[in-house]
Amino acid sequence: MSPREAGSRLLASLMVLGCLGGCAGTPATSPPSESVKSGTPALVRSDRPLLIAFLDPAAPVGAASRSQIPVLRSMATQYGPAGLSVLIVDATGRASADSLTNFTHDWNLHPPSITVAAPNEAAAYTTAHGVTTVPDTVLLAPGGAVQQRWRGTVVTAQQLAPLLQAMASPTPSPSSNSSPR
Repeated sequence: MSPREAGSRLLASLMVLGCLGGCAGTPATSPPSESVKSGTPALVRSDRPLLIAFLDPAAPVGAASRSQIPVLRSMATQYGPAGLSVLIVDATGRASADSLTNFTHDWNLHPPSITVAAPNEAAAYTTAHGVTTVPDTVLLAPGGAVQQRWRGTVVTAQQLAPLLQAMASPTPSPSSNSSPR
């Protein structure tokens, strides 16, 4: 599946699952347990970048899925104010809502810039992106196109930062670069 097809499939699945782009996110003062809830598509805005991390929340210490979380938190802290949303999805489908709530407390994950998809929504995200291994991380540009994907490897801040900075930088319009006649 091409990146464009994957992005289109995700946008279509988000439209089926809930309100895309127009719904307000969870308030920043929410406790971590409110990070796990149905309606995560409401937190996704098509006009903002989205980093989706497909992980195994029950992975043992030292596993790649657990190594990814500090990077996700760092990116959410640095680029959340500029519009980045981070969505963590249980790619294994084994986690219950209670275990995901504990996961958010253990890692101090707070919405709105970082959210954990509810168990009933994880399969839709996993299917839309053809996830077959963990970790699998997808960076969607504003508009939903896949900007970059990292399969089976932990993405680093050094890999993400330039991509996110480029998305946050306004593109100069052709008229602003032209000289007066």
